[in-house]
Amino acid sequence: MKKSNQTRKVMIVTGVNRGIGFEVARKLAKQNISLILACRNDVEGEKAKEKIQKEAGNIQIKVMRLDLGSFSFIRNFVKEFGQSFQRLDGLINNAGIFTMDKGLTEDGLELTMGVNYFGPFLLTNLLLPFLEKSKEGRIINVISDAYKRGKFDLENIRERRQVLELMLLQNLL
Repeated sequence: MKKSNQTRKVMIVTGVNRGIGFEVARKLAKQNISLILACRNDVEGEKAKEKIQKEAGNIQIKVMRLDLGSFSFIRNFVKEFGQSFQRLDGLINNAGIFTMDKGLTEDGLELTMGVNYFGPFLLTNLLLPFLEKSKEGRIINVISDAYKRGKFDLENIRERRQVLELMLLQNLL
């Protein structure tokens, strides 16, 4: 017996184009959960959706574009989510990047830190009101051991201070 749309669980999975995110979304779809596939690339997101729907038989899957390297994009994502859903039963923060190239997000943060940490932090905080409406709301953060290869210059106080100042300006703290 299938659940109605009002009793069906609603979950967001980020980074579902391949790998862990894809497999998690595939398993959740088989449980008849309404899924939001949050992807930076719409075309790849739609491909993942088609594969998952075909295998699971679950048509309650929606692709929503999300760029964790943009605070304005994250805010718009949450606004759009709120126009379609009243609550959220689970958020799986899986999306991430790994690059040796130094780059910046559109908000001026170091790219890897912005996408892997600050973006999911903002997304999670903005989605908390929806998670609080669920009796069993859950947040799962997926990480990689790639951090072991990175170097963080603790002596670079200026850069750390800039990140904190930017976070304050963006109302993240």
